[in-house]
Amino acid sequence: MKRRPFLLILVASASIVASGACLAPTLPLPPPEEPLSIQPAGADGQWTIQGNCTQGALVLLTNERTGAIVGFEDRALDGRYAVEMTAEACDPATVFELVGDDVSTATPFLIREVLNGIEQTACPGD
Repeated sequence: MKRRPFLLILVASASIVASGACLAPTLPLPPPEEPLSIQPAGADGQWTIQGNCTQGALVLLTNERTGAIVGFEDRALDGRYAVEMTAEACDPATVFELVGDDVSTATPFLIREVLNGIEQTACPGD
C-alpha cells in the first residue's frame, strides 16, 4: 500500500484540473467502478478499500463527510489499487482517477463492508 501526502495530491489534482481540456478531441476517461472490497482495518476507524483502476492511474478517494483524501498510484501497472481511509460506517465517499492530463468523473459509494463487489452490510436508507 502506497500513500501520497495530501498536499502533493491536492496540488497535482489542482494543476491538472486548472490546465483545462486538451486541444485534440479524445474520449473522456471513464469513471472507475465502485470498490470491490471495503473492510474494517482495525478499531481506530480505518478501512481498507480495494478496487480496479486504469493501468498507471493515480486513484483518489474522498471521504465526503470529513473531506479527507487518500491516494494510490498504480506504479505496478496492474490496474488495481488498495488504500486505507479513516471513516465511519456509511460515510459517503467517492473515487476518481487521473491518467496523464485526463480526469475521470467521480464514482460515489458508501463506506460499508463489501467483499468481491457484494455488499455485506446495509446502511440507513438502503
